[in-house]
Amino acid sequence: MTNAPLAAFCGIEATPNYYDVSKEIIRQLEYVDADMQLTSDHNVLSMVWELSVEYPAESVNLTASLPSFYRHFVANQRRSSLNIGDQNAFMAAFLQIIDRVPCADGSVSLQRYMKVEVEEGTGKLIDESSKELFVDIHADISLLKAKVEAFSLPAEAEEEKLKLILGCLEVDVGDVGDVGDVGVPLDSGVYELLRTKQQGFEADVSIARRNELKSRLFRFGEILRVFNNNIQQPHSKYRELAAYSNKCFTAVRYSLMDILTQLTNQDDECEI
Repeated sequence: MTNAPLAAFCGIEATPNYYDVSKEIIRQLEYVDADMQLTSDHNVLSMVWELSVEYPAESVNLTASLPSFYRHFVANQRRSSLNIGDQNAFMAAFLQIIDRVPCADGSVSLQRYMKVEVEEGTGKLIDESSKELFVDIHADISLLKAKVEAFSLPAEAEEEKLKLILGCLEVDVGDVGDVGDVGVPLDSGVYELLRTKQQGFEADVSIARRNELKSRLFRFGEILRVFNNNIQQPHSKYRELAAYSNKCFTAVRYSLMDILTQLTNQDDECEI
């Protein structure tokens, strides 16, 4: 962990002073103090540790958004993990962070699906609760991006690992207070699969789109699993969020089972 990374051992150019850079990153992320003592919830940091092996950007951005999740889903007594609408809202907020795929032309974006934005002339009304949540999460990841870009590190490559995919965090740190800013349109494919409890794919969905959604759904489930298993541990401020992540993981599990059933229940072309 603290010696040369595998890439350097194999002769590939890697980050110099990797251990020192790693310590500086977690200091600047404010996970530890100057004496390397934990300043954050240890269950949250264990989640970051497990996710960062494969999903470093998602891990730190989820952590940065936890106060907003807590405010909207725990402190807000009008929400409940037993309410399907609130479960869907949690799922959409989670996907907003870890499934940042741009919406294709002609498709319904996640923002419009959640009524965060509405098409002019349709008579539809914006869901203010959904919009407030979307704006808050967008502000969290925008602020973290600005914070990471302000890091004084000798290794720019390590900073890039903490930024979410899709270059759509175009908001400057000074503009995140704009309540009208919900970012560029995000694809709603995974959310639609889960929300509608659709059993597999419709016949007109292309093979390429099916494979894309399967991969994204599985990835969502993997991140959700690690999040849930860590956050639910005792003595965590955010433990109550596990009631939502548990419900969402169950939805992912059943959706993947339906997809696999659809894939394997095929006519035997060898039968006469």
